[in-house]
Amino acid sequence: MNTIHYPEEYQAYFLDKSGCIENAEIHFLPGTFINIDVYRENSVVTGYTCLHFHPNQRIFLDVIYCYDQFRSNGIATMLSRLTDYLLEPYAGYIIRGVYGPSQLSTDRIQALTRSKEELDQRARNFYQNSGYTIISYDDYLKSPSLYPDLTIDDDFQLGEERANCIVTKKIVPLNSDFFYEENGILLDKRLELDSKNKKLVLRGKSNA
Repeated sequence: MNTIHYPEEYQAYFLDKSGCIENAEIHFLPGTFINIDVYRENSVVTGYTCLHFHPNQRIFLDVIYCYDQFRSNGIATMLSRLTDYLLEPYAGYIIRGVYGPSQLSTDRIQALTRSKEELDQRARNFYQNSGYTIISYDDYLKSPSLYPDLTIDDDFQLGEERANCIVTKKIVPLNSDFFYEENGILLDKRLELDSKNKKLVLRGKSNA
């Protein structure tokens, strides 16, 4: 009889650049997938990410997205840091995803459109600041020795299709610079739980 494995569920909280506390709902089935949805106190979704485990120590970054009206608040960056924290036991694995800056239809319907140039620049800044390398297939073919950890089949080939450009980084051990765990909840290190008033506050301001 096969054992059924259910995703582990976590709550995480982090502070964005606007001073809002964001609530991240995490569904994590080790060795299979990570899904994270980010909400504000009014239950408005601000961003999300989804990653899938693949063979040969690969983790596919399916999507990481922050809705247009909440951008420039560091939400996608904190999502990346949160997945780095969760993936710490998988040091040595490689995260890779297809590089293709775009907007969801929900943003376009609200007429929150951005030029291709702006989307590209925002995406490049985000990935580079989050420790990713952006590599085109042509550049890989010209100098594969520059990327000894990558292969065409594992990193560029996607079923019948081949990615023209990918983002990639190797998971390395962290020293938990951004998150810590308390009572099963993952917290931004700038926050703490005020047990007396049962709410999250800026570190050092509890019981005020």
